[in-house]
Amino acid sequence: MFSVRMSSLLRRLNAALSLTLIAAVATAAAPAPTAPPKPRPRHTPPAKIEPPAGAWKIDVSKGIQGTISRERPTLVLISAAWCPYCKKMKNEVLPNADVQASLKNWELVYIDNETYPTAGKELMNRSIPFFVMYDREGNEISRFNHEMNSAQVKAWVDDVHDRAMAIQKIDDRLKASPKDARLLGEKAGGLMDLALKVHSVNPRITVTMPGRLARCLDAYKQAAEAGNADPELKAKAELVEAVYQVLGTAPGLGAQKLAEIEKKNNAVAGDACFWQAVAALYEAQAKNPKIGHTPESDKIFQAYAEKYPNGRYSDTTRRQLNKIKDAIAREQKAAQAQAAKK
Repeated sequence: MFSVRMSSLLRRLNAALSLTLIAAVATAAAPAPTAPPKPRPRHTPPAKIEPPAGAWKIDVSKGIQGTISRERPTLVLISAAWCPYCKKMKNEVLPNADVQASLKNWELVYIDNETYPTAGKELMNRSIPFFVMYDREGNEISRFNHEMNSAQVKAWVDDVHDRAMAIQKIDDRLKASPKDARLLGEKAGGLMDLALKVHSVNPRITVTMPGRLARCLDAYKQAAEAGNADPELKAKAELVEAVYQVLGTAPGLGAQKLAEIEKKNNAVAGDACFWQAVAALYEAQAKNPKIGHTPESDKIFQAYAEKYPNGRYSDTTRRQLNKIKDAIAREQKAAQAQAAKK
């Protein structure tokens, strides 16, 4: 009896040990649970905001419009401590003596993007460093994304400042003669020249251009209603209206108008050619936002650079055009070499 019980006990013990061993093997074979991926660290505001050299305001808690000077033009820079391009601008470019001399003509506002993230959204910027300029009435007059060298910064801020101050002087004179057709025409023409002199064809720059162009058209309407019938001013207004359509309301119609303007009006033919290339670029980017340029837009930009070597556009735009020309030349050379092999 004892042996039977002992035998039964041993069988149960063996069975229990077998189950334990099986469980242990299964546990060892099972892969260890993977830890959930750690979220990418977000940039945090610096303990202390450190603007570039110069008299930069750093508190924009009242918003952009609450910081803009009503006495002189304002230059706003949005930057961040972690951004390598921003560091280069802050430490190497903006401290340049020539740049510092030019910046003294401006009210300077420095915005740390991590401390005031809503400011960038308000201005519709998508990357940093980001510069935007305002006149004394709070109207945006120019903008630029990414980095520049010292010479480019100086050329840009000097050019925009001179144009903005010329318009400001006209406004001061209009206070005494608000219906002066000649002064109204000068103001409209100055606003158009300032708006159309873009410093890049990147959509980040032209995103707010429709508002500026609408302001130009309003100024032209006032001049025309006051009796200003200057044909060159009218040609500029037609150009601005076509560009306005390209950038928003009717891209196809605007591009068609630009082609017609280039053929019929020598006074604005170069500008019309340039904006035809921009129109081709925008049409492509509407289908694929990642496109930087297309063969069609490159071809028109090349034609512009060759036909209008003294165009009104800035040094940074000129560099873009030269890069396009060089790229086209390389492609043509490669195609000729390939054809020669056949």
